[in-house]
Amino acid sequence: MAPRGADATEQNPTTLLWTLFFAAQHYAQLRDFTRALVLIDEAIAHTPTVVEVHHGKAKILKVRANAARAVLRRCARANIGWCSTRAACHR
Repeated sequence: MAPRGADATEQNPTTLLWTLFFAAQHYAQLRDFTRALVLIDEAIAHTPTVVEVHHGKAKILKVRANAARAVLRRCARANIGWCSTRAACHR
């Protein structure tokens, strides 16, 4: 990703890596797991040797799984069928 502007200087490659990483964490906090996973996968593709990025992906996947389980529990308590549960999980 090239810097913008006529007088832009060359950026450190880790700038993009950590920007993608923190943006992914941000979207995970907003419960937008699809966008978070796209960003974290892009960060992994950019620099696959950084362990912290792989750990970040694991945390996003864990939070997404916990959110899906919470939806299932709420639906079970409300006695809502499988179709409604699937719709809630895919939001």
